[in-house]
Amino acid sequence: MRFENTGLKIENESIKEFGIAFGIGIPVGTIKNPFSNANIGFEIGQRGTTNANLIQENFIKVQLSLSLNDRWFDKRKYN
Repeated sequence: MRFENTGLKIENESIKEFGIAFGIGIPVGTIKNPFSNANIGFEIGQRGTTNANLIQENFIKVQLSLSLNDRWFDKRKYN
């Protein structure tokens, strides 16, 4: 959850932003190498004000990301 003063001032009105975010990370990969993740995030928020005939907007933000990891420094065993 966040509450932010954006630093914008229009017609002597300070523009503020509020948002609530949540997400989940899902392990991806084999059983031997489960270090990669697929991440899904959502944010619901509101920015602006209706004072002084300004605009207030509601927004929904969706984020998708991949975290691709590998075991770079494993000691290899050769027969």
